[in-house]
Amino acid sequence: MMKHWTLATVIACLLLAVGAIIYAFHEKSLRDQQEEALLAQKKTVQAEATIIARKVDKEGLEHVTIAAAENIISASHASTTAVSVGILDTTAMAIGILKKQIENLTLINTTLKADNLRAKMELDEKKRPVYSYSDKYLDLAYRPGNPTDSADRGSFDFKYNADLNITQYWKRRWFLGAKKSFIDIYSNDPRTTVNGVKRLSVVQNEPRFGLRVQGVTGYNLTTGATSAGPGIQFDFKRFSFQGSYQYNFQEQEWRPGLQTRVDLVRF
Repeated sequence: MMKHWTLATVIACLLLAVGAIIYAFHEKSLRDQQEEALLAQKKTVQAEATIIARKVDKEGLEHVTIAAAENIISASHASTTAVSVGILDTTAMAIGILKKQIENLTLINTTLKADNLRAKMELDEKKRPVYSYSDKYLDLAYRPGNPTDSADRGSFDFKYNADLNITQYWKRRWFLGAKKSFIDIYSNDPRTTVNGVKRLSVVQNEPRFGLRVQGVTGYNLTTGATSAGPGIQFDFKRFSFQGSYQYNFQEQEWRPGLQTRVDLVRF
């Protein structure tokens, strides 16, 4: 009987210790959030992305590379952080959503330029000249104005059909290095030049706390003993606190356990 009371006391003490640690981290987290909110109110996030590289592939298409991890704000600060040119406000209003609902926003400024396009002249059904140009991406036609009508200055018709390809990928500097994310942008029309990119990522808030009820097994490499039993785990940011009550099959008895983990590096 005394043994059971001792076991219950140990488990209660462990749970109290875990609760105290979680409470301490929670209080610190609240203070950090308040400080971050004050800083966010004064901070202006520049939406302009830094172009890391420009290169032309074997097809003659120019590729622009930017870092995907630039210009990141949290969802909790999306409404209080000033963003250059009001890009979040404009987009949210156009879509009819709140700024904090935006996950990623990319604005790409391009220039399409072509010189000395060779036109061909044809007569329409009214025997009027029509000048046109056509290629894989562009259909362009010009009809001169009617010389007998001073209000008719002529008209243009055009159709443009091309792709703007955006690819996000990751690389490592070395095989154990952290992944770094990049974005490649290019058009399948070689006459298109990417002038600049505005990009914002709004990080959605993840739960700061987590609770898991688990089945736990263990194996002691030194003694060869195996154990199994129920467990409970509390997660707080990078920290994990696990309590378990496992049956040791070698010694044929139940034993409580407590583990604390912290994620030093995440890949």
